[in-house]
Amino acid sequence: PSQIVMPGTSAATSVQLKVYDTTNDDAHLRVTVATLLVRQPRPINGLIGIGAVVTIENIGATAFVGTPTGDASKPMRLLRFATPPNASNLSLGIGFDGSQIFTTDKGFGSTATVPPGTTDFAYGIDIPYAGTAVDVSFRAVYPTARIVVLVPPDMFVNGRDFQARGIVDNLGARYQVFTVANAPVASQVALHLTGLPQAGEKSYLDARALSIFAAVLALLALLVLVVYLRRDTLAPALGLIPPQAPGTTLISATEDTTSSATAEHERLLNALLTLEQARGAGKITDADYRQQDRDLRGRLRALMSVERSSLSPAGDVAGWVIDTQATETPAPKDATPATGAASEQSRGGRR
Repeated sequence: PSQIVMPGTSAATSVQLKVYDTTNDDAHLRVTVATLLVRQPRPINGLIGIGAVVTIENIGATAFVGTPTGDASKPMRLLRFATPPNASNLSLGIGFDGSQIFTTDKGFGSTATVPPGTTDFAYGIDIPYAGTAVDVSFRAVYPTARIVVLVPPDMFVNGRDFQARGIVDNLGARYQVFTVANAPVASQVALHLTGLPQAGEKSYLDARALSIFAAVLALLALLVLVVYLRRDTLAPALGLIPPQAPGTTLISATEDTTSSATAEHERLLNALLTLEQARGAGKITDADYRQQDRDLRGRLRALMSVERSSLSPAGDVAGWVIDTQATETPAPKDATPATGAASEQSRGGRR
């Protein structure tokens, strides 16, 4: 259901529920796209924040449910996420409501549910850095079709395993975009960032307040970026689909509906941000905050579900971005990038 229905209400209510058989075997799970957002560093304590939205697809007919119990071959059958070494300050967003979390030195696991189809999971972490450089890495726990990393333009980047996709502007911010396709299980890719402020440098701002505010904004920005990547706003800029030819249109009869849906997305995200600010300022109680937060997130998930089900195959940019294996031929694993391209990639950031 798209909203909470309380038992014992006087008015008749019709609710449609989808019920699946369950399993704790993760063999049918794969990542369609993992989007990482690199935040500005906090030099006073030598930390840099990473926000992530991971879209997991369940290609089976049963719902995966993580469980902390298992068998001798796999004692814990959880939904798993890898994090870089020494990561700290884990914060959870969408997808993890009501689930138990178990952390290790290699990442964390959750008892979250993944029904057939795709489900988004958002989280944030801090990773330490020394000097003026840091490695941002991603290890594939499940087969991963695409990884997208967004980096502030004032950082120099050595792409290593990634392809540089230029710079995009979104929500008043600019990002360098780097992508890699088809990461097999247990493989690891990394970006080397330099030009950071010296770790341990004194800051004249309240680092704790800034980090909390930045974490909230980063998770909201990532949600909007994922929505826009699934539509047609950023996909041409990233080179994911060909630019629209003059005189043609991607949307015909559904144009007005799409515009209103986009406006509703923005309204709900703005409402979430306003709610976070009100809670931080102590203007609402925790109970009111939780109730309004559940309501807004439920409406946002329902809107995204309706949009996905109403898109036609020809106009479904979301399907294109998520299912890159069906539409993009990956580069051979033993291919070596041209010297010119590697040189331009290493120059990365400042423009």
